[in-house]
Amino acid sequence: MLYTPSLRTKNIDAPLWGMTPLPKIQTSVFTKELRHRSVISYQVPSERIRDLVPVEFDLAGTTLLTIESFLDCGRTNFEQTNYRFHVSLNGKPCSWLLGTSLGSLSGVTARHLYPLPWHLSAMEFQVALDPSSDKYKRYRLSSQSQWANADWEILDTGTSLLGEKNIEVTDYFVRRDGEIGSYQTIYKSVGATQGKLKTGRCDLLGSLGILSSDELASPACVALQRAGSCEIKPAACSANVRLAA
Repeated sequence: MLYTPSLRTKNIDAPLWGMTPLPKIQTSVFTKELRHRSVISYQVPSERIRDLVPVEFDLAGTTLLTIESFLDCGRTNFEQTNYRFHVSLNGKPCSWLLGTSLGSLSGVTARHLYPLPWHLSAMEFQVALDPSSDKYKRYRLSSQSQWANADWEILDTGTSLLGEKNIEVTDYFVRRDGEIGSYQTIYKSVGATQGKLKTGRCDLLGSLGILSSDELASPACVALQRAGSCEIKPAACSANVRLAA
């Protein structure tokens, strides 16, 4: 599933590392069913995150930060929140995955297979739909861990957002062994409604100096989706990336 760089050599001044397949992965593509997906978007001054993203990735004056939460419906249902910076590499759009809160003990086993920046968290979804309007009467997600404590509560306006074609996102991230990995997610086209943030708290973003509490309360956009799906596969990319020394 993942393409990751070969192990670092003793020569730290060597050319940028090539991307090689991560061993042990038996399947290269799989589909995830998503429920109660939300995407909260912020525009962040890029100087605040420059030290968090390798220099090979290009930043504009401001960088889009998205906070994506959903219920992953597979063999077991569990909550997940992804924190992404939307950047570019060699002129192509991609994202830098700051990290993921994972609300499942199965994440402990998965961490041995996929060296993603997953952080086991105590997470709780509180959702309720109004059957007469198909709007959310309640949408709230809380998360607690040593990595991040967050609380998101969203009001559903019911206003439809224009549907888009399938969206492809290539995520890069720091593996737990300190190297850089990547994978691609293809979100299937599905309708969404506009949300309004009622509560937004995240100590991680505050401690890293990314967003203040006042800025967290005023996102650029909030979207809600009842259900959807995505396909995850190796990144179709031959880019070479290294961490700054």
